[in-house]
Amino acid sequence: MERKEEMQRYIDKSKEIANRSEVISGIYNYCDRWCDRCTFTSRCSLYLTEQEMGWDENADMENQEFWDRMSLVFESTMEMLHESAHKFGIDLDNPGDVDISEPEETEIEQFARDYTLDIHNWLIDSQDYFDEKMISIASDSTENIVSVTDALEVIEWYSMFITAKTHRAFYSYELEKDADELSGDSQGSAKIAVIGIERSLKAFTVLYHQLPEMEDDLLGFMVHLEKLKKAILVAVPDAMEFKRPGFDD
Repeated sequence: MERKEEMQRYIDKSKEIANRSEVISGIYNYCDRWCDRCTFTSRCSLYLTEQEMGWDENADMENQEFWDRMSLVFESTMEMLHESAHKFGIDLDNPGDVDISEPEETEIEQFARDYTLDIHNWLIDSQDYFDEKMISIASDSTENIVSVTDALEVIEWYSMFITAKTHRAFYSYELEKDADELSGDSQGSAKIAVIGIERSLKAFTVLYHQLPEMEDDLLGFMVHLEKLKKAILVAVPDAMEFKRPGFDD
């Protein structure tokens, strides 16, 4: 199938799925992107589109198919965006006097990014330790090794997610402030960032009880996350009152 035909198939499929009565509009905007653990995949247009397009869900960043797919999705999305803009008489090729510069990164965003970098380096540096520890734990209790593995998986999954959503929260907040109206995106993004922090803290608690020799490292990360959580909630008022489509209904 030629690329243009594949793009049109994706666009048609996206529109068809979005109009289904069981699909929750915008549910993917404030989820944690962990489809394997989500109970709402059957109501998410993004997930359903990928499934019904017949794409290989195991394709990763080392796979050319992954990048071809990302390129097709981007091009298709831009085509739909231009189509919608045209309906409303908006010329996307002529931004005029609109300021499209990105706001300067806040200290809270930097603090979140520091956590991501620290966790990334810690996981790499500690890999040999974890491998040896798993063997030791497994000889005592299979349940314990599962809990440690799950905890590490949670920490790794949310490590970049927290920073990305914190950035989006503050970026949206600046846009909403300049526009003098709240769209809710800053609150929704801040809320899912906080949820990611809370889940990471629970995972660190598991490790704290299973790996006492890493107490200093674990407490350091937990303190970092607690400070980040409080800073986000102070900076983005009423974030936790935001109702995420589907999840908080």
